[in-house]
Amino acid sequence: MKKLIALDIDGTLLNSENIITEKTREALIRAQDAGHTLVIASGRDQIGVGPYAEILDFENHNGLICTFNGGKVINCETGEVLIDHSLEMDLARDILNFAKENDMTYLIYAKDSIITNSEKTYKIAEIAKADHNVYEVIENLEDVIDFRPNKILFSIDPAYIDEKIELFDKKYKGKVNAFKSTPFFYEIMPVGVEKGASLREMAKFLGFDIKDTIAFGDERNDLEMLEAAGVGVVMANAPDIVKEYGDYITKSNDEDGIAYYLDKFVL
Repeated sequence: MKKLIALDIDGTLLNSENIITEKTREALIRAQDAGHTLVIASGRDQIGVGPYAEILDFENHNGLICTFNGGKVINCETGEVLIDHSLEMDLARDILNFAKENDMTYLIYAKDSIITNSEKTYKIAEIAKADHNVYEVIENLEDVIDFRPNKILFSIDPAYIDEKIELFDKKYKGKVNAFKSTPFFYEIMPVGVEKGASLREMAKFLGFDIKDTIAFGDERNDLEMLEAAGVGVVMANAPDIVKEYGDYITKSNDEDGIAYYLDKFVL
């Protein structure tokens, strides 16, 4: 039975040196050659995911990239946007105004760059580098934004982020899907958008039964995807709370855990 295989990036597809090992790459190429469909599921944008899709030869295997934790899904072979969920413009502007009033730093992924409201946005240079991207500062972004963002990403010093989150949640709870994905990231997306919902949406769109899906992950923003998948495979390097959501615990990202599972159960 052919499978739809979803792959988180950091801590899962990439090892601790932030590379796809040759063993993992080779196993994923063999999986595609055998007729399985791969999707990279990430909180990053298309620019940040693209280099890994290229390494895995998605253009020649009908591979998909699922960006913004399910906000947008793109077919790499055709370039077609299959799924696109974005924040309503009025809501996005309201959130950006709220951020300005409460001294909250954030970033938004535009078509060709990352836009931030401050040079002081926490780790902004590192974030852009990891995303293979560039950033620009627009201090009055709430007044000039002219597109509906798929995601607003607050990036705030861990010493202050929780108090900012509390303020945000008092106003916007139930109006957006929001979660803390790292000690300094708070991600804001449309209601209902997360990796698990996206996996179900992709499976339906492509004609897969959800039981014929496999998801690999290692972090809290993978929980819904791991739970939704026919088989949720958790990396050995994942926190214990994530392992509770897995159907199978594979080897770590430094031990080619993806390749280990695929060779043992799929290939």
